[in-house]
Formats: sequence, C-alpha cells, structure tokens
Amino acid sequence: MAMAGYDPQEAPKFRERMSANNGGEAPPEFMSTHPSRDTRIDDFNANMPGISVLQ
Repeated sequence: MAMAGYDPQEAPKFRERMSANNGGEAPPEFMSTHPSRDTRIDDFNANMPGISVLQ
C-alpha cells in the first residue's frame, strides 16, 4: 500500500467509513469468504506500528 503511494494509516479510517455507510449489514464472519469489517480494522491497527510510509 505504501509502495503504491497510499498512506497505510488511512486504511482503518477508510474501513470505518465504509462500515458506517453500509448500514451494518454483513453475514457472520464464519459464513464469509473474507474477514469481517471489524477484523480487518483490528488487523490494520495491530500491524500499524510495523508499517512505514514511504516518502
């Protein structure tokens, strides 16, 4: 993400905005082929200290 010129620190905020605009409708995570929105946001935040923004 950083190598493509995007700020990785914006990813959790972007996911939160997408979640708010979706109305909260989503299947249970165990029935989905992708992680839930909350899991993605938590994963981004957990990995943020190890991510650097390229300048």
